[in-house]
Amino acid sequence: MTNDLHMSDFQAGVALSGIWFFYGVLQFPSGVFADALGRKKIIVFSLIGFSIASILIGLSNSFIIAGVTFCLIGMASGLLPSPSFTLIAELFGSKKGKALGIHSSIGSISGFIPIILPILAVSFGWRNIFFLWGIIGIILAYSIFIFADESLKNPEYISYITRLKEMIKSIGNR
Repeated sequence: MTNDLHMSDFQAGVALSGIWFFYGVLQFPSGVFADALGRKKIIVFSLIGFSIASILIGLSNSFIIAGVTFCLIGMASGLLPSPSFTLIAELFGSKKGKALGIHSSIGSISGFIPIILPILAVSFGWRNIFFLWGIIGIILAYSIFIFADESLKNPEYISYITRLKEMIKSIGNR
């Protein structure tokens, strides 16, 4: 990938840092968005955003395009954790501990992906791996859209300005 996109090691590091920066920044507001718009909507939006960004990385022909799309992956991925934990707790009721444990384990197991990914990239091409991630994300988004049902009603409408003020106030109270 770095050779195809003429990326230096520094540029590759910047692109990866962009993922983690935006992933971290969007985790807190994702809970606010999920409360306002619904967990399922945010999860589906997140997965579709991840999928589109993954496909765009596979199509990228420069560091700039790849770097921006890596940041988009971070943004989309950062929207996922808070609403997914809440939706899992809703959907699995008394078995939510087991379901959350499985969900967390899958996240932890994904730490092995950097070990496996280079082997797959050499075997199938790095672009195809990103296309595959995009397809998997679309399948997951569609599955959640069709099969997941939010049992809790969303709270009554509260303006985004009020939510933003509450978010800033809660950060200040730490």
